[in-house]
Amino acid sequence: MPFVEFVTAIRGITEIAEGLKSLHDFKQVAEASSQLLQRLLTVESEALSLHNEYSIVLQQKSDLEKRLLEFEKWDDTASQYSLKKLVARSFVYVPNETNKAPKPMHYLCAKCYGDRKKSILQTIYVGTGGDRLFCPECKTRYEADSDDIRELDS
Repeated sequence: MPFVEFVTAIRGITEIAEGLKSLHDFKQVAEASSQLLQRLLTVESEALSLHNEYSIVLQQKSDLEKRLLEFEKWDDTASQYSLKKLVARSFVYVPNETNKAPKPMHYLCAKCYGDRKKSILQTIYVGTGGDRLFCPECKTRYEADSDDIRELDS
């Protein structure tokens, strides 16, 4: 509660300053001046504390604004993809048909997509029984039928 302490210290300074007007004895003036100096030091300390807290709050605000922007950006990206079940019973994300299709066509890793990352699957094996896809980000492997790949190429 630095703000409350700050205000309290200011009130104390005001009271001491008003009391100084009525003092005529040098010893009383010196004592009141000493109290005034102590209160001023308290005010200075509380002002620095308030400034530090303000700086922390500003940094937190900035960090939250950046995170919000990242979420909004991801939501925009995520809206361009839909979950698709491959013939081999794996799930991946593919560009929506309604959106302008990106070139080249691609699959996104479902695990990374869930972590708000856009990781394009890479083909690591092409065979007659199907293809194997690989996520370079999380190392997940996917089985894809040749029909899936043909559909991707069309």
